[in-house]
Amino acid sequence: RDLCTVSRATTTTPLQALVLLNDPVYVEAAKMLGQRMLKEGGKDDAQRITFGHKLCTGQDIDKKRLTILTGLLAVQRSHFAAHKDAAKKIVSVGDAKLDESLGDVELASWATVGTVLLNMDRTIRR
Repeated sequence: RDLCTVSRATTTTPLQALVLLNDPVYVEAAKMLGQRMLKEGGKDDAQRITFGHKLCTGQDIDKKRLTILTGLLAVQRSHFAAHKDAAKKIVSVGDAKLDESLGDVELASWATVGTVLLNMDRTIRR
């Protein structure tokens, strides 16, 4: 209690990452972040990703991260378009009310981007 540190010690235990990726609370948080990016983030994918990054980290996104996240979104859209049952499974996690007009494929794709944003070191150690 008397000791403070700015950064956490490095460990080989993956428990924090596993919880942040799989716990229903974090899956639902990522899903709602994805919905918020879709509804409030702007008119195109780049604006929405930039908005989500700023929400999570308080920082502007650099070009490299934006390119990576835009690519991830494209891959996820293709994946969930081919596996609609997987998209439905992701959007059904939790109790929060979703805007069903956005569609399961789009929500699941953005939830995946939300998961990445919530798991970034910049977010966790904000």
